[in-house]
Amino acid sequence: DYQGTMPYDPWAHSSAFGLVPPPIAGQFKRDQFFAAARAGKVKSVQIAPQHDCVIVVTASGRRYSLMVPDSEFPALLLDAAAADGSFPFEVLPLDETRAKVRDAAGKALDLSLVLWLADLAGLLPWDTTPYGLWQC
Repeated sequence: DYQGTMPYDPWAHSSAFGLVPPPIAGQFKRDQFFAAARAGKVKSVQIAPQHDCVIVVTASGRRYSLMVPDSEFPALLLDAAAADGSFPFEVLPLDETRAKVRDAAGKALDLSLVLWLADLAGLLPWDTTPYGLWQC
């Protein structure tokens, strides 16, 4: 039921009242990113919540991933900068809420690993054997 003037593009449409970003439409290689940036087709770049990934949003609203180590992100920006030092796109900061979710998930994974190792070593005061699932 899109009523806009542009053709409807589900790859550039967010959901949940704008809280959920559009899906990733594809993956850019470095040279594709630089070519699109020089052509003015990149709207913004942002470090993704997962490590070593950058989200590139094109002028049409589509999102693409660009695999770049977090430590090389500043160098990527410098390589994409214009001769006068300006960027032909907007550089967005890491979304703090999503970064907190990522950190919490990492801590939960670490805790799960510690509990699993403690269970293997017999250090837990309860029995984790799934007796009801065993069929003899």
